[in-house]
Amino acid sequence: MAQGQGGIIGASNNPIFSEAGSPAVNSFTSGGTYTASPGTKFVEYLIVGGGGGAARIGGGGAGGYRTNYPSPVADAQPVSGGSSYPVSVGGGGGGFCGDYQQANNGGSSSVFGITSAGGGGGGSWNGQSGRPGGSGGGGSQSGNGGQGNQPPVSPPQGNPGGNSNDRGGGGGASQPGGSAGGQGSENAISSPGNYYAGGGGGSDGNYAGGTGGGGEGSPGGQNGGDGRGGGAGANHGGGTRSGGDGIVIVRELDAFSASGVWPTKQVFEAIKDGNWKSG
Repeated sequence: MAQGQGGIIGASNNPIFSEAGSPAVNSFTSGGTYTASPGTKFVEYLIVGGGGGAARIGGGGAGGYRTNYPSPVADAQPVSGGSSYPVSVGGGGGGFCGDYQQANNGGSSSVFGITSAGGGGGGSWNGQSGRPGGSGGGGSQSGNGGQGNQPPVSPPQGNPGGNSNDRGGGGGASQPGGSAGGQGSENAISSPGNYYAGGGGGSDGNYAGGTGGGGEGSPGGQNGGDGRGGGAGANHGGGTRSGGDGIVIVRELDAFSASGVWPTKQVFEAIKDGNWKSG
């Protein structure tokens, strides 16, 4: 028989965090080290892998997209003020313009042991499938789109690429690839209105890249957006187009205050650690 757990009861509202003192937001477009400011106990994060390279038909898949922003209490990432954490940021995958080969995947990005995979490379001429990745690369001719969310995580870090009938757009963070690249996701962790992890457009026409750094697929193609993890747009006319570099953003949070119903043990631990604010 299941047993209930005592709780602290307050008004029915969601918990909120207050921002810590400066620097509250730390952005990494290349590898490095995040050092938590003194007194910081919780953070939010955005981790985007490098976008996949494009081929002649298949657009590159977007880099994997993982975030806990905006965080309810249970999903905040604990840190220790003054401690350092290694950060890696994946580069965009190189493109390929020949036959019978796939473009390259982007590199993975990580922090706090959480990894977003690089996007899958697009398929080239003569039926090459797209590569699997954070989001999958688009396929060419009879080739299939690459699988997204590879390796699998929950919630999913991306979507599959489009198949040849869709002209092989790469998958994006919030949408599979079609002819156009899959759409990326908006995330305001550093500022409002920013989109990340858009898939690259397929070629054999002019097909848009997904919002969030996805390159346009066209006779000339377009590189994916750096700092967005966008997939490269396919280049039907030859030449190579590379995926955009990924990004890692860490936003520092102060102790939380919360209302609602909270397990007694959780409240006790938060008070003991100095992380509970009343009022």
